[in-house]
This record gives sequence, C-alpha cells and structure tokens, in this order.
Amino acid sequence: MQWRCPQTIKTGGFVKRTVEAVLRNKDNVVFPDKEKAPIENICVYHSHPRWIVDKWLTELQSIEEVEALCLANNIEPPLTIRVNPLKSDRESLKKALEAQGYASSMTEFSPFGLVINKKEDIFKTESFANGLFEVQDEEASLLQCSQEQSRVNLSSMHARQWWKIPVPCRTHEKPWNSDRF
Repeated sequence: MQWRCPQTIKTGGFVKRTVEAVLRNKDNVVFPDKEKAPIENICVYHSHPRWIVDKWLTELQSIEEVEALCLANNIEPPLTIRVNPLKSDRESLKKALEAQGYASSMTEFSPFGLVINKKEDIFKTESFANGLFEVQDEEASLLQCSQEQSRVNLSSMHARQWWKIPVPCRTHEKPWNSDRF
C-alpha cells in the first residue's frame, strides 16, 4: 500500500473545486478598468506579474506596446524537434512522422529542426522510442551547430586537414569518420 500525505488529498480537492468554480463563472469575472488602471488590467487580464509589466513599460514607454507584448507572450509556441543526426536525417524523419500521423515542416534556419503541427502523444511514436529526435527549439539547435563548428575547427587543427572534415551543421552525414584520423 502506498502512503499519501493527508494534506495532499484535501488540497487536491480544494484546487479542483476552485478551478471548476472559476470556469463556471468565467463570464462574471470583473477585470480592473482599462482606462482607470491600465497596468492592473494588463496584469490581471494577461496573467503577468506587476514587476515585469512595470519593467516593460519603462523600456517601451507605451501601454499599447506592453499589452501587445503580453498578448504575444501568451501565445503557445509550436513544438520544434531536433533530428538525431547519428540515427536519421530530417527528410527521413519527416516521412516517418507523417506515416505515424504527424505532419511537420522544416525549420527556417536549423538544418536539424522540424516543426510539428500536432503535439498530442508525439512521445508515444516509434520515432521517439527509437531515439530519432528530441524536443529542442530552433535557437538551441543553432547554438549546438555553432559549438560543433568550433569543435570541428579545433580538432582539425591537429589533423592539419580542416577542409576535409565535414561540418555537422552543413551536412546530415555522421560528423566523424574513424578512418580520417
């Protein structure tokens, strides 16, 4: 038998009832007046802490721009995955995921990225189970590319054949071939 803290049981029910009550009465929620208290309105309506709204207002000097930033900050980002170049390439993974019911598109900058249109159960796919990809945003993937580029340049100075070593971010080949060294 598994032991559970009694407070957890009571708190869980309280939270559930509170959320259900809010959802039942969501049309009756009163927000601070936008004209009289614009900062409070933005904080409550867009669910942002006061300190960050104040900081953005100081930097942007426009309540409209701060509200637009808060609105944009609440948009759910797309799911971006990075192909494991040791096990697959982007085109092959794209086809495999489409066969499993997951449409995708190529990332704009990263040669390893795919943007997945449907997020539900992506981690239950055969491709994920086989280690063909991991979740990673495009910016982080580009950072990895720059780090691999540095490693290639440093390693190549020892080999004195830096122009022959493939750069992992420019190709989908495996980055190192043992017969080169």
